[in-house]
Parts: sequence; structure tokens; C-alpha cells
Amino acid sequence: MRMKLYFIIATLLISTIPLVSSSSEEQIIINLDRGMISTAPVISGDIFLVKSIGWLSALDLESGEELWAVEHQTQHFFETSPPLVIGEMVVTGWTDGVISAYNLKNGSEIWSLETEMKGYGITGSLLLEGETILVPTDHGVLSLYHSNGSIVWTASTEESTFYRSSPLRFGDDVLLGGEDGRVFGINESGNNYWLEPPSSILNPSIRGKIVSIGQRLLIPIQSESGGGLVEVYGGQSIIHPISGSLAILSEQDGFIILASTEKSILFDCISWCVEVQELTNEPVSGETQFLKNEIILPVNSAEGKWLLFRPNCQTENCTWKLAETIAPSHTQYLTANLVKTDNAIVMVNDAGWVEVIIKKQLNDISKEEESDFLQIPWWFLLIGGSLFILLGVNNESLKYGITLGSSLIFMALILNIQSIDNALMSTQKSQGENLDDSIPSQ
Repeated sequence: MRMKLYFIIATLLISTIPLVSSSSEEQIIINLDRGMISTAPVISGDIFLVKSIGWLSALDLESGEELWAVEHQTQHFFETSPPLVIGEMVVTGWTDGVISAYNLKNGSEIWSLETEMKGYGITGSLLLEGETILVPTDHGVLSLYHSNGSIVWTASTEESTFYRSSPLRFGDDVLLGGEDGRVFGINESGNNYWLEPPSSILNPSIRGKIVSIGQRLLIPIQSESGGGLVEVYGGQSIIHPISGSLAILSEQDGFIILASTEKSILFDCISWCVEVQELTNEPVSGETQFLKNEIILPVNSAEGKWLLFRPNCQTENCTWKLAETIAPSHTQYLTANLVKTDNAIVMVNDAGWVEVIIKKQLNDISKEEESDFLQIPWWFLLIGGSLFILLGVNNESLKYGITLGSSLIFMALILNIQSIDNALMSTQKSQGENLDDSIPSQ
């Protein structure tokens, strides 16, 4: 009879424990089936935009429902110029040289402009400058009013072509890196000059953006014989060697991420660049992301994943440690970076899969569960277990109460282990604070 009573009481206690539902982490997986996605999604409010081969799609961030999609057929099998959101409008350049603007809410075309192209059309990022945008074509620069697409000025060079080179405003000039390794300065007068690549780099090519820190230029030059980060200032140049195909440079407060298919390096370039640490030797290509407290590198391997590094500081010395690896449910090569907000993570890969992890709902549910968990089950189990032990100690006929009470206390500790771990991590953190680049193929 006593054992039945113990069983009933234990069952009632356990039944009050709120179970963590797997649905608390909402995961949305979408097969767009529109070819390779080579550039990161762009989030604007509750909408996110995905650029794939010949398509621009807008999806609802919470449900994954497709709100609208526009088709734009081109002769190439890749699109690498990211969409640019300006107010209620999204502007993007295509590999056939066309620039288009669409209504962000419904996808209706606002204006479209066809430009001359020599090879790969528009493959770099657009640069917003007040009422105008700078568009890198495959042979020059175009400035236009984003409100109606009318041209302000255009300039080109016959000396080189440009692939995935994004415009850098440098004084009165706009700098672009060419397929021949030279840096061209173009302005509205049509004049252009160039910086020659170091003679020690054979068959050089610049495929990505150039970064300026003050009057210094940091130029990613790749070559089959080995290239690197070329630092230029006042007629002097220094080569920081790195081999492999280079990813797009990322900069944050004078620090530079130079990633390649062979290794990824963090440089301190506040004065002259100095190598700080090697982050990984896994193949990284495409888009890197350097945030205030996070570095995100896309690993372009068969399984495809993103490496997330966060700073680990001891007194004044900080290093970046691999803190998290995010892998999509559908593995595939990838060059596009993921995009994060406070509420969601959106991932894409070369197979055309889109994956959304809703974080806001997860956090909200976790907080509710943790609150219920701390107020009722944890204390309930602890108090109940203690009472059973006291009864067992004071009454020999209730000796099984000691075993049951110990079990309930043990369960309470297990259920609350996450809160204990969070408290320890919070303490450690506060102490620390106080102290497929293959297209076109190489």
C-alpha cells in the first residue's frame, strides 16, 4: 500500500514538469529549385530576399511563404550581385548587364536599365551614395539616380574587365580591381589611372572588393602561383602572401579577414598590416562576414557549413575562437554567407535550398518554460524529495522514502542544470569582459 502511495505521489510530481517541445525551435526548409544561390539573403523587416539564377524571390521571414518572385533570364548560370534595399524599393544588377528596381512589397517593376556588357555583366555590389547608386559593370562604373534609374554619369575603360569587383569611393575617384590585377580609378570625367600589381605575382587577378584604411589601400590579388593581400601607401607596397582562390575581404575597425580556399587569416591593419592569427585551414570562398563580436566564414566543401568565431579575451590579449558551427539540413557546396538578425538565421546554398531558423519564438518559449520550470517543478521536486527523506529517516516503516526523496532531488538538479550552466557561463563572461568562387573557374 505504501509503495502504491509513493508511486502515485511521484507520478503527480513528475506530471507537473513542463516538457521542452521540439517545435520551440521553428525550422523552415525551402527548396526554391531555381539554381545556385551565390550571395547572402537580404532581410528587410519581415521580408527576406533571395537572389538565384535568373530569379529574385521575396519570402516571409516568419512562415517562409513566397510573397513574390520575378524571373530575369540571363546567359550565365550564376548571380553574385546582392540586392540593395532602399526604402520600399529593391535594386539589383544582373549578369546580362541589366539593372532593375522592384517594389519591395509586391515585386512590381519600378524601372529597368540595360547597359553594355563585355563578359559577365554586373557581378559586384552596388554602392549607395545619397540619391545615387554606383553600379560596377564588367568594364567600368555607372552612377544613376535610384528613384527613376536615370544616368548621372558613366565611365569605362578598355584596359581590363571586372568580375565581382565592388566600387570603392576613394576621394574623387571610384576604384575597381581588374581581372589583370590592376586597380583602376574612374571618375565622372571618364579619366582613369591604375596601380600595377607587384611583378612577383604572376597572372594576377582581383576578384572582390578593395578596402581603404585612411590613405592605405588593401588589395586582394590572387594567382595560380600564389597571391595575397597587397598593402599600398605612398608609393610603397607590401605583400602578405596567401595562396588559393580568395574570398571577399571583410573589414572591422582596422582589422581585416583574408580568407582563401587554403586558409583564413586575421590581420591587424590599424597601422601597417600584421598577421594576428590563422582562423582555419578549411576551404573558404565567396562572402565572409566580420561583425563587431563575430566572424562568419562559409566553408565551401561538399557538406557546406558556416564557422562562427567569437572573441576570447584574457586581460588585454584577445583571440578569436571557433564558437559554433552551423550546417544546413541539406548539405551542398556554398559560397554565400548566412544572415542573422535578433530573431532569425537565414541560410542558403549552391543547391538552391533556403533554411530559416526562427530564434525569437525559440527564445520566447524558452523563457516561458524556464519561468514555469523554476517556479513550480524544480522547487516542487526539491521540497517533495526533502520531505520524503525526512519521513524515511524518522520512520523506519517509511524507509523507501529516503530512496524516493533522493531520486526526486536528483531529478530536480538534472532539470535545472541548464540554469546552473547559464549562471556559470554568465559569471565567466562578465569576468572576461572585465579583464563557389569557381565561377568563372580559376
